[in-house]
Amino acid sequence: MNHPAPTLLEVNRANYYAIAVPLYKACVLGDWSIAEPILAQNPEAVGLAITASLETPLMVSASSVVNKDIEEFVSRLVRRMTYEDFKLVNTEGETALYIAASHGSKEIARSMLERCQALLTIPKVPGIYPITRSVECGNREMTRFLYLTSLGMSGAVWTPNIRNNILIGCVENEMFGMARTIMDANHDWLHPVVCGDIFRALAGKTDALNRKEKNMILSRLRWILQKTNIMGSNESEEEAKNASSILTSALGATNSFYRTEVDSLLRGPNNLPAYNCIFEAARNGNTEFLLQIIQIYPEVLTKRNEDGHTIFHVVVMHRQLDLYNALFYEVGSKRFGLFEVDKNGNTLLHLVGMTSKRVELESTTRSFLLLQKEYLWFQEVERMLSPSLRGVRNTHGKTAQELFQENTKDLASGALGWVKHGMVATALIVTISFAAVLTPPGGYRQDNGFPIFMAEPFFLVFLITNGFSLLSSSCSFLVFLSIITSRSRLKDYVHLLPTKIIGGLISLFFSFLCLMAAYAACCIVLYREGLTWVPISLGLGACSPVMIFGVFQFPIWWDILSTTYNTTYLFNPQICRLYPKMRVLQRVRNWWRFLKFC
Repeated sequence: MNHPAPTLLEVNRANYYAIAVPLYKACVLGDWSIAEPILAQNPEAVGLAITASLETPLMVSASSVVNKDIEEFVSRLVRRMTYEDFKLVNTEGETALYIAASHGSKEIARSMLERCQALLTIPKVPGIYPITRSVECGNREMTRFLYLTSLGMSGAVWTPNIRNNILIGCVENEMFGMARTIMDANHDWLHPVVCGDIFRALAGKTDALNRKEKNMILSRLRWILQKTNIMGSNESEEEAKNASSILTSALGATNSFYRTEVDSLLRGPNNLPAYNCIFEAARNGNTEFLLQIIQIYPEVLTKRNEDGHTIFHVVVMHRQLDLYNALFYEVGSKRFGLFEVDKNGNTLLHLVGMTSKRVELESTTRSFLLLQKEYLWFQEVERMLSPSLRGVRNTHGKTAQELFQENTKDLASGALGWVKHGMVATALIVTISFAAVLTPPGGYRQDNGFPIFMAEPFFLVFLITNGFSLLSSSCSFLVFLSIITSRSRLKDYVHLLPTKIIGGLISLFFSFLCLMAAYAACCIVLYREGLTWVPISLGLGACSPVMIFGVFQFPIWWDILSTTYNTTYLFNPQICRLYPKMRVLQRVRNWWRFLKFC
């Protein structure tokens, strides 16, 4: 390899400490005032190794944290280098441009390439070039700059295999705009193997392919602002369009492939039987990816993986609601795999009874909401199956109902534990409120036993707010106590228990609000004479805990309300997702459901 001479490291250690050490410091900091006198006295040092990894000063600067000082330092350093100095590599076989490609700026790369264009085509190992490194590290700016500088990777060194590897790397690292540019510039990718790699890369890009504005009003407002040039285009939206365009182009290319080639690229490589892009997309909930494929190859719905599961089985196992709604009509009408069992004798209902990995990860918080969603899934799938399949036992001798109860046992106990914590908080407020009633501010008169400040108007405010706090916290305590002591069935988690919990939480918040109001009234009663600023400050300070408590409680309230009272639309099969021409029918159906609900 073309390594720099290790003269400063081996011959004279005095030169190492006098030249290499301060020069290394200057390269890391981008301090030209340190490097200039050293290079003026020792001009050959620009091409010598100054580290044990045989890195030249340019390599050290290229690996430093990028800032304006480093960019200016590099621009001055390259003027002192010869053409051959740029081609030097370290012990790993990396040139300065290869090192800069990982996290450096395009200004550093431009300074190097202005002096030595050959750096673009010096690989670390055969087939691995600086642009390959920038793609691997997800350096978008550098990748586009190197691509344009190489004239779209034109030339004998850029073989179709190298271009295709860079294309796949761009897709894997979500640089879809760059990938789209490469696809448009040449047609080397029109090959079953390359298309298969594109499918496998896109199968896991759920967020990239399914970016959409959930709020229709905000979506329309954004569209109007973009059309009137008030707001520029959203980069994430452009990337989503490019990702969808890449998938469409790859699917269009399969029209010229043999049937066996299409089956092979959808199935995946033989050495990775478990990695099938179709089932990978189903596990990740990549709705857009699967819908585009199913519209062209609807038979993939009947394909089974090594466990005997179809796509719909995998969707249900991983609780991918959006994908379930999109595939419901196609699967439900033709009954793809609904009546079969897998290799372990599990029906589709058994698979719902198994707790999904996502639920296991989230089971430590808001357990009752997770249990509610799990039961809704169980009900939905149970409705699809015939009564004869609901009591089928698997190879372990368990029915779907038994399996569901066994796997949700921890969620049920976690839900009760969550309620117990709420009951402790309410009991504390009950104790404080009750004690405050017996100890009014200022105490009692010795002559008649009445409170000293009973005639004050704010004393009445204190009594009323403190009484409401006591009553509200007592109601919250009783609600939580009734949940713990009563026997709850699974179906109670759908509406009854969430309604009780939201009632208990609202009562708890109201009691805390009244408690803070009573505290503010007490401060006014005691300190309003002569110290006006004291009760005002304390009263305003009492608002802070209320606001903080409300902010922290709002997400929980919203989750409970949206989950409990939106269950009617949780499972909302959308026939227009697979068949866009039937979108009008879907809208009429939704309006009819809305009118019935009203």
